[in-house]
Amino acid sequence: MSEAKPYPKVVQLATARKKYRRRVASRKSWEALRDLKGSRCRICGQTYTPILHLHHLVRRGDLGDDVADNLVALCGDCHHGVHLREPAHCRLLLSRLSDAEYAYMVTRGGEDYAERVYGIEYAR
Repeated sequence: MSEAKPYPKVVQLATARKKYRRRVASRKSWEALRDLKGSRCRICGQTYTPILHLHHLVRRGDLGDDVADNLVALCGDCHHGVHLREPAHCRLLLSRLSDAEYAYMVTRGGEDYAERVYGIEYAR
């Protein structure tokens, strides 16, 4: 009778599909991204020097990276409105995306990402 051999871990890992690792910004990179995105809210246009939120177009949970094309500057009220999926806030945000930001959202999240996440039908 032959001895049972365990299924080696090396063989198990060799067949597994590699997972995508999300790019995460360091503290220094966050400061650079904040400076790059400016001090004006993308939705209401108000200037907020001390506190401005960086909103991920493609959510972190959907593998959205901490890169300039995935981040937009929003004031606290507008950021809250976007997270509540208020149609007016979401429509204004999406209509004011740069070409690179829109391309990142569609590439990473798919053509219907705006509809799934922001609750509105949107296409360029």
